[in-house]
Amino acid sequence: MKSWRPSRPSPAMIVALLSLCVALGGSAIAATSNGDSATSAAKKKKLAPKNSVNSAAVINNSLKLGDFKKSERAKLKGAKGDQGIQGIQGIQGPAGTPDGYTKTEADGTFLGETDKAADSNLLDGKDSSDFIQGEGSQRARFRVFQDNTSDDNFIALPGIGHVEFSCTANMSLTYKNDSADDVQWEQSRDGLGGGIFSTETGAGGTFNINLAGNNAVITTQFHRFHANGFVSNNQDNVTLFISIFHNAADGANTCRVHAQVIHSHASFNLSVVLP
Repeated sequence: MKSWRPSRPSPAMIVALLSLCVALGGSAIAATSNGDSATSAAKKKKLAPKNSVNSAAVINNSLKLGDFKKSERAKLKGAKGDQGIQGIQGIQGPAGTPDGYTKTEADGTFLGETDKAADSNLLDGKDSSDFIQGEGSQRARFRVFQDNTSDDNFIALPGIGHVEFSCTANMSLTYKNDSADDVQWEQSRDGLGGGIFSTETGAGGTFNINLAGNNAVITTQFHRFHANGFVSNNQDNVTLFISIFHNAADGANTCRVHAQVIHSHASFNLSVVLP
């Protein structure tokens, strides 16, 4: 029986094996060379301080807002943006009550807060120039006089003069014309025999009425005018109501006097020349 021996490899086989070894060995060397290069590059990078990280150590897009301090998060707020476009108009509300007004109706029906009516300067459709205008006043006076006392200016007659009164057993009432014109006056006396009296008092003149101790109610109307007639506007007119009560009980004379004056102006353009 023959023994087996391996046959000697052929030259072609030997070349093939050498080529395979070279190919495999080159890959290993290249891998080792590339690894050494990566390690060297990492060593050249600046390492971050202890207990901290730098940008190289952070995975991109991995940090969240809560990973930053509040003060740093505040810096992330940008400038106010432009106003957005107006939204769509809402649904129209329900119609008002039948007694309500639309804005147009209300504007045409009611006056504004500071507006005036077209005829606000009229009275019953008449302008102020259609009315006679003048000045006037009224006043009143009451006093209890003791026996033998008097008052030389008991009450004033505006534009005319004044009234004087003296409380005696007979009592005395005096009208004084203080104007620069004549004064025409008419008088009605109740308690002094009645009747109406009329007289005229010149500038600075006086007229005295002796009451003879009687109680009396006297109404007098005074009119101031120029001696040559009614030639000017706004002549003074005064109406005087005066009541006088005399008490002579137990021989003690006391007088209660109450007077009221109404003053106005007469507006006219009448010229009368007295004969």
